[in-house]
Amino acid sequence: MKPVLSALYARARSAPTGTRYYEPSDSSYERCVGLAWCSACSEYSGAMVYVPRGEQLTDVLADLPGPERERLARSEVKLLDYLDRLARRGAWPPSPQS
Repeated sequence: MKPVLSALYARARSAPTGTRYYEPSDSSYERCVGLAWCSACSEYSGAMVYVPRGEQLTDVLADLPGPERERLARSEVKLLDYLDRLARRGAWPPSPQS
């Protein structure tokens, strides 16, 4: 399985914080949804993972139009398919931020 560490995407359905599931004021803010998957065998798993408060998460859906972003956020399978396409093009995972 390909670990998703540097570019965790927390499926924040409508949270205004974007890629975090919880609001910054919430004690659970550092808990995010982490995904790992294998493109070859089409298996994936998700779990709550710890991401330090100061670590900036990359929202890989930020540049998409609203309807497409919502469509991908509603389905883990579609989201992983989208991430696979980005990876095949060399556009994901993003390079570490300095």
